[in-house]
Amino acid sequence: MSKTEGFFLMMKRAFYRKSDRLNMRGFTLVELMVVATIFVLLILAIFAISSGGTRAWFTSEAQMDINMQARRIIQQMTDEISQAGPGRVTITNISASEDNIIFQMPVSFALGVLTWSDQIQYSLGGINGQQIVRTRIDPATSVVLETQTFANYVTALRFNYIDTEQDALAITLTLIRQSVAGDNLQIQLNSQVAFRNR
Repeated sequence: MSKTEGFFLMMKRAFYRKSDRLNMRGFTLVELMVVATIFVLLILAIFAISSGGTRAWFTSEAQMDINMQARRIIQQMTDEISQAGPGRVTITNISASEDNIIFQMPVSFALGVLTWSDQIQYSLGGINGQQIVRTRIDPATSVVLETQTFANYVTALRFNYIDTEQDALAITLTLIRQSVAGDNLQIQLNSQVAFRNR
């Protein structure tokens, strides 16, 4: 072995001993703190993204629910009230946000005589006064024959005549619901009804 080869062999052994010592020394406290901070920031970011998505999910679910309820209520009331005769509709103002309506629809027409149904009333009531109540009343005895409660979260129900002839009216319905995430959601629907049986 020549002097040059011996020198390189000695340098090689020294290098490996030094690198072995460097590899065995572990992490410093600063390095551990930097890694822990990065890990915590990643966990917080993931949590924020997932909680924001969950909140948006619950909010959109509640919004769809009140939208469907409001449209279903308006459709049912519009279908029935449009059958009424103008002289057979009575609107009563209860408060600034509540009216009720009583009307009759034709049942049959025989020998030139129109037979009218029992009186039907739409009003607010039920749980917390935030449900639509449909009541069928015997006009002769004023006895309630049937009561149906449907739709929730209704905070305002208004009926107004559109014209002076009182042969058409406007319905305004307001629903407010709180989502699971705590957001207050509101929808207001308006509909106009022209009486078919004049």
